[in-house]
Amino acid sequence: MSGDIKNRKEEAEKLNRLGRLVDKYAQSRALGLLIPAVILGTIVALIIGTTELTDWKPGGWWAPYLNWGTIGIIAGLLWLGAKLVARYEFSFYQRDGKIELQTEKIPAWWWVAFFAAVIGSVFLSLSEVISVRWALALAIGSTGVFVLCIGKKEKAMPVCAVLGSLLIVEAVVIAAGVPIPFAGKEWLYSFFLTFETSVVGAGLISAMVVHIYNRRILRKLKKMRPFGEQEPGKSDS
Repeated sequence: MSGDIKNRKEEAEKLNRLGRLVDKYAQSRALGLLIPAVILGTIVALIIGTTELTDWKPGGWWAPYLNWGTIGIIAGLLWLGAKLVARYEFSFYQRDGKIELQTEKIPAWWWVAFFAAVIGSVFLSLSEVISVRWALALAIGSTGVFVLCIGKKEKAMPVCAVLGSLLIVEAVVIAAGVPIPFAGKEWLYSFFLTFETSVVGAGLISAMVVHIYNRRILRKLKKMRPFGEQEPGKSDS
């Protein structure tokens, strides 16, 4: 009787451990983050290229058309990015098997607070209440806090924890006085490009770090055996 109780406890512990590992694996599928990172990186490169062209030959008749064309391409890339994320976010992990997580709805006031912080930092800077540096620190830091908050709702704690923490660190570093990459450009570029490159860089690092963690979890899952089954070449003793 005592042996049966012990076996049941061991099976229950193993089942709990298996459940925790599956949950960690499912929440750390981070390669889908590469899709928006690449899209945003392309937008940054496009804006830099457009800026260099207009600086190279200022006042050209084609400049307004180039700017409006760039805006149209950016809108198209954002739409394409949203579609690709919705369709292929977890396609990188198809060989591992399909796992669906029950996510929770993000409260509307979270979105309102996030956009208010980012847009508010823009208006405060344009009104010369705060400098571009502090506007960037506020916008990037608010994004980091927002990402940390949605991690639990979206069942993506590992990637949100890494990404949110990196963004908050970047905000602190910018506020501390690190040189802003595009400080010599117009305000829109110095703010927007720095913001986008910060998000893209943090996103790429987060995707790689959390993916490595995901592979470790997967290896642990593969090592676990069904109840009562022994590894090849090993006896019960």
